[in-house]
Amino acid sequence: MTTNVILVIDDDKVVRNTLILVLARMGFMKILPAGDGKEGIGLIEAYNPNLVFADYEMPRMGGKEVIDWIRLNDRPAFPKIKIIAMSGSDHREEVESIVMAAGADDFLPKPFDLAKLRDMVQTLLTEA
Repeated sequence: MTTNVILVIDDDKVVRNTLILVLARMGFMKILPAGDGKEGIGLIEAYNPNLVFADYEMPRMGGKEVIDWIRLNDRPAFPKIKIIAMSGSDHREEVESIVMAAGADDFLPKPFDLAKLRDMVQTLLTEA
């Protein structure tokens, strides 16, 4: 059995730590934090995570740019990285449309619903 590696990219430390805590309580052992997209890409290159949470609006590099980079650099030799984009924007429908068109696998509005979060993670990590 492989250990899933999950990367949480969010500039809001409270959101980032909350997600890490929820994922740890779900039983995930390898969870990496990043404070912005540039830091996140460095961790993607180093650890090739199975799942990435990416906030839409961050300094230096936002979630849409992270999604673009991941999809541009998908490696055939590795499993496709699953992406959950997140946003607390007042324009959630517009943001959701943008990130899904860019290649996100799902969208999680903030503040997030824990049951929805759990379902998304379980569904994405069990897809072949």
